Formats: sequence, structure tokens, C-alpha cells
Amino acid sequence: MVRCTHVVNCWYQRNCAWNVFVKDGIAVREEQVGGYETVDPDLPDFNPRGCQKGACYSALMYAPDRLLHPLRRVGERGSGRFKRITWDQALGEIADRLIDAVNDHGADSIVLDPGGSLASATWRVAVERLVRMLDGVELDTNTELDDGQAGASVTFGTPLACRSADDFFRSDVILVWGANPTYTQIPNAHFLNEARYNGASVVTVAPDYSPSSIHSDLYVPVRPGTDAALALAAAQVMLASGRIDEDFVGTQTDLPLLVRGDGLLLRESHLKEGGRDDLFYAWDEVLGRIAVAPVETLDWGAARPALAGRFKVEALEGPIEVRPVLDVLRERLDREFTPAQAAAVCGVSESLVRRFAETVASAASLAGVAGSCFPKFYHGDLIMRSMILVYVLGGHMGRAGAGYDTCPFLVLDGISKVGGSQVSALTAKLKHLPAYVHRRLQGDSHERIVYDLLRDYFSDSNLVSSVLYWREHGGMAERNDPDYQRKLPRSVQSFLDESYSEDWRKRPPLQSPKVLLLAGSNLVRRFRSSDVLLRELWPKLDLVVDTEVRMSTTARHADILLPAAGSYEKDDVINWFTLLSPYAHITQAAVKPLGESKPEWEIHALLAEHIERRAVERGILSFKGRNGKERRLDDFHRRFTFSGLHGNDAQAAVAAEVVERTSFIDRSFDELRRSGFTRINGIGDHPINLGNATDVEPDSPVVNVGWR
Repeated sequence: MVRCTHVVNCWYQRNCAWNVFVKDGIAVREEQVGGYETVDPDLPDFNPRGCQKGACYSALMYAPDRLLHPLRRVGERGSGRFKRITWDQALGEIADRLIDAVNDHGADSIVLDPGGSLASATWRVAVERLVRMLDGVELDTNTELDDGQAGASVTFGTPLACRSADDFFRSDVILVWGANPTYTQIPNAHFLNEARYNGASVVTVAPDYSPSSIHSDLYVPVRPGTDAALALAAAQVMLASGRIDEDFVGTQTDLPLLVRGDGLLLRESHLKEGGRDDLFYAWDEVLGRIAVAPVETLDWGAARPALAGRFKVEALEGPIEVRPVLDVLRERLDREFTPAQAAAVCGVSESLVRRFAETVASAASLAGVAGSCFPKFYHGDLIMRSMILVYVLGGHMGRAGAGYDTCPFLVLDGISKVGGSQVSALTAKLKHLPAYVHRRLQGDSHERIVYDLLRDYFSDSNLVSSVLYWREHGGMAERNDPDYQRKLPRSVQSFLDESYSEDWRKRPPLQSPKVLLLAGSNLVRRFRSSDVLLRELWPKLDLVVDTEVRMSTTARHADILLPAAGSYEKDDVINWFTLLSPYAHITQAAVKPLGESKPEWEIHALLAEHIERRAVERGILSFKGRNGKERRLDDFHRRFTFSGLHGNDAQAAVAAEVVERTSFIDRSFDELRRSGFTRINGIGDHPINLGNATDVEPDSPVVNVGWR
């Protein structure tokens, strides 16, 4: 018996530990592990974790569509006709095409699509290292997959907000809204049922009578896309009945800020010549005059911001009337979003809307289930913001059993440190230190500086939005630009041109792609308009390489297929996980890789070796990168392996180093072999992780974002 997990993107529930039973070198059975420790004896634990998909992984592993050998296409793309070739043949041909691409067309002609399933840390380290050394393009598929939680991003300043699932036991109302956890988050769904045993009410809002609906205390069958009206009706009832947390609203939100009659927030620049545009005001009920909103802290000191009323202030243009934002909001909700008005929009009865609103308004600890539904809606960001308003008005943020969950995402920060040293990491930090100190002395906030540094990093990096890349090179304007009853004031292209010219969004490279590398990506099945890509993008490509475990839809349209080892056939660690289940998981080689399949680190190290060899043989010793600087090819393999630190067979060593260098894992890979997992002890220092803004305590559930 060997302790493993599945190296796949299970999204919000993330990974589970499994006992894999091996007989005569064959994985014959897998069983859920019941070994997760009890964090708090008064709360449910995480045992056992797993679902029917994990329980049948070995059947998929030995299925007829499993890739066992390198294959080269011999028929038309999409015909599914392939011929078996050797690894040397496959990697030699790929190496030649990559060299041709950078030498004849430029580094921008190499494109990596990591899809949404690249869960392997060693694979990510390998393929991203290879593409970055070639100075190619890596596609950021988050906007394409629409998991970006835009509504949370523009409201919280981060798309990340998450609890651990055992925290639901401390909730009294749980909203299953834009999610279907009974069907899609099976390992975590039991926490909702246990919360009901503890007295919580579970409310499901969904157009369909979903599997989650039948386990709920209240089901609200709204019309698709009308959820914002339901949320705003609940907000109207909360405000009309005075059931809001005034302390939270007054100190944690912008609702007390004063707004002018023209809809602009009152700024210092409105009150005096040369005033700042980023200083705002509230009305101080204690002194009866305006008070400047704090910048570096949320503490208003002795001031008490008013949440209602009309006040006169002396502006540059003379006396003007101002009101708190909440006062304006209350007036509009009373006018447009009463339960009766929302019922007409949502297609449900007024009594049901009122029952929903009363349930929410009376909640002591309101919680929500994370889901990626609403980011996929047109105006889904506004739906999310309306829902967040309900949580904010009730003060249901940052405390036990409460909070609006969005994208539960945590990156292993050890991935970016493989092959390096603490000295090099320190040097990278010191590089930005002078600019950071200077801007702090000038009054810029820490958050603003970090944001700008990240923006500069992404501007200089090889990351490009896949949506914009497919538009430029995949003919997607024909699907994206029609009006679709959106009544846009101008064309989609004009919006994009403005975004590029103002440097709000990075423009995709204009060079046509020549080599497409697919890693954990079933692009032809995943992409909603793959018929257009196959018609417009594929003819531009000299080579499509798919590293896969099975003959997928995209594999049928590839030129060369490289068989990868499965989850039970290699040592690996999951490259990102979720605070919903605050455990880091590893897998290990319970059996040998099937056929000629190889672990991904070995595949890409061997490819690096072939690139170096063929470059020397062809006399192409270097190429010009995107910035015009020469990049060497004659020592490509040496640099790829960190000067020999991690050779071709270093899959296990790379996985071990990722674990060792991850700041919130306190056990080594070898120590994890017996258990298969460990509870994390923090959120680490990766810039993405900092958005979680929460604490991880060893003996307590993780509480959702920030304020307590």
C-alpha cells in the first residue's frame, strides 16, 4: 500500500489522500484515507476525503485511451491517425522546430498553453523554465476560464477570500449561491450537512433544482442572471429594518464617504486649490463637520462617520450639498429593488423573496460557498458585488462562521525557488528595495507599491492573456464582437485599443505562432469556440506538441504526442491548493510508468538536452530574445538543469525541493511519504497568496479574510 493523491485540478475541494494498493506491479484498488487529524474536538474533521472520480482513477490509468508511446501524426490533423516513434525521434523533431522558430521567426512564435489542469509542481517548473529560457509566450488562461472573480477583485482589491470548510460548523446561515457543492465539491459537502445538524440553515439559490437544492432548508429558483436583483432586495430589507452592522459599515467600507450631487465622491481637490484627488471625507457626527478619511489605517480615531443625512460644505464652486454613499444607496434600493420589484425580475413570488431576505437579515453569522459560476456571466461582476453588499451590511466578514468566499487559491511558493538560493532570493528583493523606500517616504501605501511592482513584473514577463491572444491569432473577433444585445456605446476593438494605448492591458505579440506546446491543456475541448481556433489558428502552426496521459480531443489535433506518467507513477507535489482544505498533498511512484511514459521533469530535461545538441550540430548557437539580447542555445541543457543540480532523472528531487522551499510546509518530502499530506501553517510569501489576508492557526479553522 502506497499513499498517493491525484495530480489533477479538482478546483475548490482540491486534493485528497488515497491508499493505493499494488499487487504484482499493478495498482488494483484505491481507498480514501481517514487519517486527517482533529483540529478542534468540537468541530467536524476532514475525514474521509475523496469522491467517485478518485476511487476509479486506476481504471482510467489502465484504460484503452492511455498514451503509452511517443506518437507522430501521419494523417490530417484531427484524423486521429498516428505512428509510434522513439523518444529520440520525437524530442529531436520538437527541438528542431523550436530552434527554427526562435531563429527564423523570433521567440514570440513559441506559445505555451498551460490550460486549467496543470496541477503538477514538477511539470510547471519544467515547462515554464523551458519556455522562459526560449523567451516564448505563456498564456494566462484565467480570463478565458472565467474563474477570475472580477466582482471580488474590484470590491476587495483581491479575488481571494476563503475559509477552511470546518468553519461552516460555526455559521448559522449558509448561502449556496452560484455553486453546487453536493455535485462539484464532494469531499467538502459533508461540512454543510454537519452544519445543518448543528442548527444552521442552508439556502440554495439556483435556476435548476440542483443536487445541493434537495439538501437545503430553503430553495430560491431564480431566473438565470437575475441574482443581483435578489441580493439588492435583501439589502433593501436589511436597510429598511435597520438590521445592519453600523460599526462594520462605518469603519470597513466606503459607504460613509460623502458624495456630491453630481455623483462624485467629495475630494480634497473639490475643497481647495491643489488639493489631492485621493483624499475623501465623511461627516463626523461628534464634531458636526467633515473629517478626512484615514489612508494608512481604517481607524477613524475620535470621529464617528455619519451613515445618513444631508450636509452643506464649502467647495471651490461655493456651498454644495453632500450625503453619505449609504444614504444614496438606501434611497435607490427603496425606489427600485423592493421585494415586490425583485420578485418580478427573478421570476419567484414576493413572499419567497421576503423569506429569503428575512433569513439573510436575521443571520448572526452568514457564510457563502465558493463557486466559479458568476464570473462566467455577462455582468457577473455586478452580481457578485450585489451579493457582497449583503455580507458587508451585516458585518459578516472576517469572523468565525462568516464571510463571502470567492477564489480559494494558494500557490506553493517553493515552485519559484527551485534551483536557486536564499542569497539570490534576497538579491531579488534588494533590487526593488530602494524604489520601495523612496515611494514610502513620498507617502505611497504599501499596497499601492506592491500593486505597481506586480504590474511591472507582469508587463516585463512572458505572460499574455489567452483571450486576447486567441483574438489576435485565433480569429476570435468574429465571436467576441457582435452586439449580442449588449448595446455597447462603441466597438469592442475600440475599447481594446484604448486599453492598450493607456497601458491598462498588455498587448499580445503580433508575431504569428509557429510552435504550440500544450501542458495540462485540452484546448480543443475546453475552448468555447475551438472550431474557430482550428480554422484560424491551426494553419499558422508548424508544430503542435501535446504532453498527455490519454488520447484527448486536443491530442487528436496535435502533431506529436508525448506520453506522461500518471498520478501513481511518479513522485510529485500539487502546485496549488485551497484554504478550504488547508492541507498540502504529495503523490509518489506506487508503480512504474506505464509503457514508455515518463515523468514531466524528465521529458523536458531530455528536450533541453536535444535542443542543445541540435543547436550545436546546426551551428545555431544563440538567438535574439524579445528584448534584442542574445540568448545562448549551446549550453541550454546545462542551464536548464541548474548547472547539473537537477539532471534528467531528477523528478523526485525537484518535487522534494519544492516541498523544502515552500515556507508553509514544515515537513520534508520523505517525511510526507507515510502520511501523504500535512496541514499548512501559513499563507507563505508568494505575492498572489498575500491576497488571502488571513491567519492560519494550528488548532483552529481558517477564518475568511481580515477583519475580526
